[in-house]
Amino acid sequence: MLNATRLQILREVVAHGSFSAAADALSYSQSAVSQAVATLEGEVGAKLIERDRGGVLPTAAGAALAQHADGILARMDAAETEVEAIAGGRGGRLRVASFPTAGGTLLPRAIASLRASHPGVELTLAEDEPERIAPRLRAGEFDLALLFEFPGVGERLGAGLRRFELLEDPLHLALPANHRLARRRTVRLEDLREEPWVQTAATRPASSRASPSRATTTRPSRA
Repeated sequence: MLNATRLQILREVVAHGSFSAAADALSYSQSAVSQAVATLEGEVGAKLIERDRGGVLPTAAGAALAQHADGILARMDAAETEVEAIAGGRGGRLRVASFPTAGGTLLPRAIASLRASHPGVELTLAEDEPERIAPRLRAGEFDLALLFEFPGVGERLGAGLRRFELLEDPLHLALPANHRLARRRTVRLEDLREEPWVQTAATRPASSRASPSRATTTRPSRA
């Protein structure tokens, strides 16, 4: 693998036409520059520099490598800058998935806060039901997922994922007054396994309450 420091030295030697001038430009000793070029020649298996009384000249291989060095070093600098930005929360990408109701209630404020504190982070948002989000999270399609579950009923997230419980959201159940469960204060979902269901978005007082659902956020764990 090519060494960035030795590539930089070769570039300076070619640009200045001498080992001593390259050494001055880089604040190295002349022997260090000469040794670096010799080591680079051994790594690539080709003669890179021809020495004569008037100075040094690059061989065809040396000229080609020196020309590529500009692009290689520029890409390495860009990569380091991008990694530093991601590590510092100034850049990168965050892929979020959520179930629809949370996407319209919980996430807007969270997204606004993220935009304010980390404006350089690219955010993408997908909406779906938990049973379809969880497999895609395990497959690495998302970095963060907002899910819900009921007690005893939830997705097995598997290794490499971390789970954080955010809140409990009471689930209200309306029953006919003469229903066998109507007088219970709390109803378990398993008690309603054989019952027909009608769901509505309207909010109103309920005669009974089922066990609350829990909103959770899940993301891959870091080693």
